[in-house]
Amino acid sequence: MRFLHIADLHFGKYMNEVALVKEDQPYWKNEFIKTVRETKADAVVIAGDVYDRSTPSSEAVALLDEFITELAEMNVPVLIAAGNHDSGQKLGFASSILSRNGVHISGVIPGNGIISHVTLRDEYGDVVFWLMPYIFPALVNDMLGTDFRDYDTACRELLKHQNIDTSVRNVMVAHQNVTRGGIEAERGGSETMVAGVGGIDYSAFEDFEYTALGHIHAAQQVGPPNIRYAGSPFCYHFDEAKYSEKGPVLVELGAKGGKASTEIIPIRPLHKVRVLEDTYKNIINELVSGKYKNEYLKAKITDCKVRPDLAKELRTAAEASGNRMLEITGIYELKRNEENLRDSIACMGGKSVTEHFADFYALMKDGAQPDEKELELIDHVSELLGIDDIDAAADRIIEYSVKQEGRNV
Repeated sequence: MRFLHIADLHFGKYMNEVALVKEDQPYWKNEFIKTVRETKADAVVIAGDVYDRSTPSSEAVALLDEFITELAEMNVPVLIAAGNHDSGQKLGFASSILSRNGVHISGVIPGNGIISHVTLRDEYGDVVFWLMPYIFPALVNDMLGTDFRDYDTACRELLKHQNIDTSVRNVMVAHQNVTRGGIEAERGGSETMVAGVGGIDYSAFEDFEYTALGHIHAAQQVGPPNIRYAGSPFCYHFDEAKYSEKGPVLVELGAKGGKASTEIIPIRPLHKVRVLEDTYKNIINELVSGKYKNEYLKAKITDCKVRPDLAKELRTAAEASGNRMLEITGIYELKRNEENLRDSIACMGGKSVTEHFADFYALMKDGAQPDEKELELIDHVSELLGIDDIDAAADRIIEYSVKQEGRNV
């Protein structure tokens, strides 16, 4: 059994002001269809976030329509589990009729708590694909009459509720925050998930021959090689430019008891995403040289403030060389702010964090001093944060301040 694992298509997504559904996503769709033909895949698995929002645009709906229609006409089964960006009810519309044509969509888990599953066959027998849409504890509690508060326990109990035949090969398709020993997978950059929310340890899926994950936009395995994220089809954020290649995961399953083999099949995007971090002059020279063509660019200027005239010149130079400048930020301003903040903190003297707290307390309480319990609390918090002295505190304050300003430049 050979199938292609993809996830986080986010049809209808914007990158800065660019509507990717106009050119970039249709181009990727066409290239993916070619990949299906070339790899002779037996099925296509989509692990959630088909759309970028629960109410998708008409263009996004039309693109998905074209996508699954082309796959159905090729007699390639399509297996979809809804993600947290999807509306499960809307995505699952007409799923019963579609399933007769090989398009299997699991938008929501029915009230009986049984996850939708589809059985395909090859020369080694049955392969059961379990299509688990995005779950959260309250949803599981409603179905099973339980009172779980964490995602890991809820997911494990839900899986126990399934009648999984472990004598045949099973594949899990899920859109969740899967972790390894409490450590989250490396994010791609455009995920909106809050850190630490919804963690499910990979060991919950150990009984499956392969677990096709969505939710994280960086392609990677979580724990063993057969539990992995496919990542987004191409860069949806400039932070994702650090990844050298993106593409569907080609998964091959042999006989029961064997290991699943995986291979990323790169698909070159219509527009490469690149970050140029240098002085203003050097960035202009790079653009004028014609080194980059047909790319989406972000400029990070290191030696001067971002002014309207400089931004206009950068965008003009990018367009003249056949590129689009989507974002311009100024690292110089952040560095200056960091220097000023550190100078201000240095003026506070060599007191400990607790001593500074006592001074502040006295200032606010007309000379009164904090009691022993309050001082112990501050000591404890300082220890937890690793800021025993004011220099360490300065580092943490600066780190936070620079990150916050960097989002708004």
